[in-house]
Amino acid sequence: MKKKRSIGYSLLALMLSASVGTAEAAESGLRINEIKFGLLWHDADGLWSGSHKEEGFDYNIEVLLSPSLRWMGGVLLPALGASINSSTDTSKVYFDGRWKYFFNNPGYIMIGLGLAVHDGETKNKPNSDSKALGASVLFHTVIEYGFNVTLQDSISLFFDHISNAGFNHDNEGLDTLGMRFSHRF
Repeated sequence: MKKKRSIGYSLLALMLSASVGTAEAAESGLRINEIKFGLLWHDADGLWSGSHKEEGFDYNIEVLLSPSLRWMGGVLLPALGASINSSTDTSKVYFDGRWKYFFNNPGYIMIGLGLAVHDGETKNKPNSDSKALGASVLFHTVIEYGFNVTLQDSISLFFDHISNAGFNHDNEGLDTLGMRFSHRF
């Protein structure tokens, strides 16, 4: 029950920040550039974290915000998102900086770094099926490769990783991998 309440509070905070951001957007020029939805394999095995304990898949929603800043042939954008686990394992909300680079063909790559807040375990517990992540606030790393299917819509392969980067003894890390659909405004 505690975990479900934590997820609810996280979603409420995400919705409130989005609505506050919308009110401020009218004054500052900040607006939603793109919205993404996806289905991700939770705690994907054999990737960066190197182990698999948790189950299910994640429902992912994310917004990329504007204005953007041109940098190294691409654009820098802020991203705000959430991944909600289908079972009772770790869910998270995150805020990142993203660099998006468009190729000459309809493809793009996006990499990002930021922070995530999760509702999973922080300490290693005997016989636990949950990852020991070491802290409630973790680093969030992203890589995404996508293709535009129309001028406004794209599909992509998405990978993200959360961990405390070795700042804590308990640092099992958590990887997700999956597909996302996005719509640009």
